[in-house]
Amino acid sequence: MLAAVIPALAWLLLPPHGPNADMAGRIAEEVAANHLHLKPLEIETGSISDIRDYFTQLDFRPVESEMMMLDALELVGGRYCSVQGVTATQLRLRDAEESTSRTMYQVPYEPDRFGPLPQIEAGQYPLMLTARGLDVAVWVEKGILFALVSEP
Repeated sequence: MLAAVIPALAWLLLPPHGPNADMAGRIAEEVAANHLHLKPLEIETGSISDIRDYFTQLDFRPVESEMMMLDALELVGGRYCSVQGVTATQLRLRDAEESTSRTMYQVPYEPDRFGPLPQIEAGQYPLMLTARGLDVAVWVEKGILFALVSEP
């Protein structure tokens, strides 16, 4: 009986299994690497409406997040990019008080591809990760996967 119980307990206590087990970590690594090697913006604007008008090649509409951590940030512009091979937006945000920039990524949330991630509408909090010395928050809101990269 112990031979059956020990493997079952180990399986339950270990991190998630399968192809999406460390997807949040892979997303964090990718967006952190992109943040460290920022490319020029394709559009410079402080308007989400202008962003929506520019990004016509997307399978989704960029949205504003309801996350309070974004309230003090202003939109600077954006460019096309990808997250795990899916076409996405890379939006540059600036904290006027600290004169620091942050990078926000938006991509359609596909549960089969990205695995389970915190859902803001369900009252869950963003997953906070560290990748390449940067802080990365990952969450899902309005059907969009968000990743926000910040300098610590």
